[in-house]
Amino acid sequence: MKRSLISAIGYCALTVAAHAADISGTYVGTAPNSSVMLQLVQSQGGNVLGRFEQFYVAPRGTQVQIINGTVNGAAGGHTVVLQIKLAEAFGGTIPASGDLDGNTMDLSGGRMGANFDFHLVRSSAAAFQSQLRRLDTLASAQAQMQAEAATAKKQLKQMQERRDNVVSATHELRQFDDQVPAIIVTIRAITKTFSQYTTIMRGKLAKEGEVYNGAGSFPRNQIAFEINDIGFRAQDQRYALNDQEMSMHYAHGQIPQPSTQGEVGRATRFCTEPAQMRTASCADFAASLASYRETVDKLEDVFAKAEAAWSTEHAAQREIKVQAFDLAGLSR
Repeated sequence: MKRSLISAIGYCALTVAAHAADISGTYVGTAPNSSVMLQLVQSQGGNVLGRFEQFYVAPRGTQVQIINGTVNGAAGGHTVVLQIKLAEAFGGTIPASGDLDGNTMDLSGGRMGANFDFHLVRSSAAAFQSQLRRLDTLASAQAQMQAEAATAKKQLKQMQERRDNVVSATHELRQFDDQVPAIIVTIRAITKTFSQYTTIMRGKLAKEGEVYNGAGSFPRNQIAFEINDIGFRAQDQRYALNDQEMSMHYAHGQIPQPSTQGEVGRATRFCTEPAQMRTASCADFAASLASYRETVDKLEDVFAKAEAAWSTEHAAQREIKVQAFDLAGLSR
């Protein structure tokens, strides 16, 4: 058991059978959180020797603390003056004095602002030791209360963290919804260029067929190179589409759903708990999640149409380039 200095000990009392009025003997006092024993032997000259021991449990303590020490002093009439020298390192000496009235002694003392008042009654060391079980029970009860309080605090913190996660996940979903309309506009604009470049290339091919077809015809060569250059510009738009797909993690026709281990996944699990389903934050999250899924479906559809358009137009553009190079008599 941990040893400690005396600090602000409460008023102690214990009623036991009476003994002789001689100051020599064992005196015991108890309070709700402590028990004190003072064993004294008085010589014929009035000098007093003895020992002091205390069991106590601090207000938030989880163990019984023990303080003990030696006692010396003097007694005269009904008055006793003592010096309690604590056994622990740097414990020091505590002055005390008291009045003896039959089997009871009212003892007061202290130092450095830590004072005590004991009401002691003649008793026995066995009675004092029996108090240890009571104080052990008190310390265990306080330890249990503190553990339960710590658990409750931890659970409250975890609950707040989960609620905060729901708010954060809702914000994440809304951010996604907010940025998608502009992305859809960009993708549709890119998609439109695919067919526009095909139309331009067809026009150039028709013009190439109309110009003079003599040996080493420069005009046809020039038009063929222009058609090839337009094909490269169409390919640049394909790269722009790739950038949009990567920014949205679009691959193989799908945008991946949020990770089950991420904010949205944790919020989904939390908000499916019966006690949370009807809360305002979870209702807001559910609405945002439904909107997010609709937005994902719409975005996947736009990407799929862009991919299909590129596949069709790119095939047409390749064929136009082949024809243009053949007309100009150029190697492919």
